Amino acid sequence: MPSQETIDRIHDSILSEGMHLYYHERIAWISTDQLGEFNPEYNDVGGYFTTESNDTLHTVYFSLDRSRCVFEYWMCSSTFQTDYDTTSRPLSLLEQAEAERTQLLQSLTFDAVKDSLSGFPQSDFGCNLDFIRIDEEITRSYFTMSAKNQGVVPFGNDFSCDFDNNNHLVAMHRYHRSFIPLNWNKEDAVPKSLYLSHTPDNPYMTPTEVCLFLLYAQPAGVESLFVLSTALNSVIIFHPGQRIVTIKRSVLEKIDKDQEKRHGKKK
Repeated sequence: MPSQETIDRIHDSILSEGMHLYYHERIAWISTDQLGEFNPEYNDVGGYFTTESNDTLHTVYFSLDRSRCVFEYWMCSSTFQTDYDTTSRPLSLLEQAEAERTQLLQSLTFDAVKDSLSGFPQSDFGCNLDFIRIDEEITRSYFTMSAKNQGVVPFGNDFSCDFDNNNHLVAMHRYHRSFIPLNWNKEDAVPKSLYLSHTPDNPYMTPTEVCLFLLYAQPAGVESLFVLSTALNSVIIFHPGQRIVTIKRSVLEKIDKDQEKRHGKKK
């Protein structure tokens, strides 16, 4: 069993990765919506790629022939201030290479994960792909699900694939074994917390859980995510804006017993 210090350090890294993924997915959402206001049919849009410098993300939408930028969008990850430009311009050679590589990595990622996907109704769910440069050698692609209806958080069916600069797949990670969307009825009050349980081979909260919670649950008013880790015999708690906290089940049971003594046994 890892020490509490080690668990906290791992979760700090996971939180950072999850926030990074959230920023990329957030700019993809809002920039696509903004582009749709100017180009409702998304004519001559071949795709997009996102780069970043310091705390600024820059998303470039390129033409079908990958020769021109047809729309670009900027977002500051620390303030969420945004800007955009609808001016069509030629792509630089570096941007053309980035557009070509993005489309190649999309195809390679789909090929890598397609046989491991759990079934899902395409009328209610789709999928997202994000590409993040990890270091000078590795680009990581994230495959996550998307929900088309409100009141649903599409956990599961999530993967990451690491590609080197020659576009070779060098590592792949499957975060959950199945598709496990969590939802609440529109007629009911929004729950304060959501709950997941991890199998022993998945001891920690995942960066995809952090990202999807922030995208779907927090805007609806859900305040926290609880994950039962059987491997750590602990409960992992994520409150946006705070560190991920891991509490031993024995500690929670002791707290519960103390509460019973103070307020009487539960009925």
